[in-house]
Amino acid sequence: MKKVFLLFSLIIVSLNIQAQDAFIGNWLSYLGTYKVAEKWNVQFNSQARFHNLMGDVDQVLLRVGTNYNLDKIGNYSIGAGVDYFYNSKYIGNTDQKNNFNEFRIYEQLITKHNFKRFYFQHRYRLENRFFEDQDVKFRFRYFMQVKMALNKKRITDKTFYLAIINEAFWNLRSFNHFDRHWLQYTLGYKLNKNWSFEVGNQTQFTGQGNYNSRLQFWAFHNMDWRKKRLLQRAAGQL
Repeated sequence: MKKVFLLFSLIIVSLNIQAQDAFIGNWLSYLGTYKVAEKWNVQFNSQARFHNLMGDVDQVLLRVGTNYNLDKIGNYSIGAGVDYFYNSKYIGNTDQKNNFNEFRIYEQLITKHNFKRFYFQHRYRLENRFFEDQDVKFRFRYFMQVKMALNKKRITDKTFYLAIINEAFWNLRSFNHFDRHWLQYTLGYKLNKNWSFEVGNQTQFTGQGNYNSRLQFWAFHNMDWRKKRLLQRAAGQL
């Protein structure tokens, strides 16, 4: 437990230093995964991103998707979904903002594996991006995450863990192929089989050479809707 509190203290100190940066922002997220069949689940993701610690909206995201497990334990899966973004971006170094909508359709492949207390995940995603009065844009994203259990040998109920994410974005059919790069680290806590929480920091580097940082707060919610349907069906037979 001492190691857990030491890591948590280091993250808090880092976040306090980052908060002194004019580029600091905030990112609040809820990710729900609902199992609907043996190999199928649906996802609902909502996010609010701010230019500052709170109040100055950068983006609002709503996502609905589905995943299909290619194997019995879900180490390999394919999926697709739809995103809606409301964007409120500053124009250059001015106080003026440009508000616009974006819709995306994405297709992805996810692979997972673990070694002792380490958990690895790779995600390969193709995005089809739609803006008003513009041609469709295509972008490829590669995501890699490493989680390490801290107070236990495995990430089970009541486990603290450290998560590091590296994600790179490339524009397709564009002169400037490199789009952006995300590097984030969070301290997580798996409460039980239904809920996990993470707090940490993300640094974003863009193709224009700019960067910013965001404090991150994530809530992960997992539910098995099959059990709910079975209970409802059993209750209806009584």
